[in-house]
Amino acid sequence: LEYVEEVNPEGIKRSVNIDEVDFLICRRLDEWIDWDTNTCHFDDENMIAALEFCNRCASSVEEAIAHESAEIVLNVTYMYGYQDTEVFVEAGEGGTALFFPLPSDTHGGAEIWTPYFLAVAETEKREDCKTFMNFVFLEDTITTLEVQDELWEFPINAEELEAYLTPREPDGIAESMKEKTMALLEAQAIFTRETISSADHYVYLEDTLKKVICEEALRFFKGEITAEKAAAYIQNRVQLYLDEQG
Repeated sequence: LEYVEEVNPEGIKRSVNIDEVDFLICRRLDEWIDWDTNTCHFDDENMIAALEFCNRCASSVEEAIAHESAEIVLNVTYMYGYQDTEVFVEAGEGGTALFFPLPSDTHGGAEIWTPYFLAVAETEKREDCKTFMNFVFLEDTITTLEVQDELWEFPINAEELEAYLTPREPDGIAESMKEKTMALLEAQAIFTRETISSADHYVYLEDTLKKVICEEALRFFKGEITAEKAAAYIQNRVQLYLDEQG
C-alpha cells in the first residue's frame, strides 16, 4: 500500500473509500480472525494502516469519477471465463503488466469468488437431490463444448473444466491465422489451469461482520473517531460476535 501511495497518489482516488474497506478488509477476514480459536486481532498495525489507506481514497462516487483518467499501477482483476485470459497472456509475453495474488499472511494463491454455495438439506425428495448432485459434480455435460463458446464462470467438474480448456480450432478461421490462434489458445489454457490450481481460499462477501467493520470505518472517514479507535471498536464488536457464536 505504501508503494501504491508513493508512485500513484492520484490513482487511488479512482476508488471510493468504503469500497476499498470491503476489498482490503471485509473480503479477507482470515487475515485478522483465527476461526479455530474464535479470536481476532483487528486492533493491530495492519488494520490501522489499511483504514488509513482507504481514507485517502475518494470519499464519494462523484470524486472517484472525477479521477477516472488518473493512471493506475495496481488494480484488481477477475477471471470469469476462458477468453478473459487473453489479455493476461499477451501482457506476460511482451507487455508491462504483472499478475499475482494479493499478498497475504494466511494464503498464497488466487481467490475463489462465488456469491453462493450449494447444499442439500434433509428432504423427502432424496432422488431429486441425487439427480441434481450427479448432474453438477459427476456427469460429463459439455463434451462437445468449443473454446469459442462463452461460459460465465468455470465448470466445477474437473472433466468438464478440462474439456472446456482443451484448445480446438475455431470454425471459419483463415489459414494464415490458425497457427497463431492455436498458440494463443494453448497459452490461455495453461494460464487458466495454473491460476485455478493456485486458488486456495474463498472471498468473504455479505455478512454480519462486514456491517460492523463498515460502520466503524465510516465513522473514521467522517472524522468522528481516529483510525486507532475504529480498529479498537471493530476488535471489540467482532470478538463479542465470535464469543456469542461459540
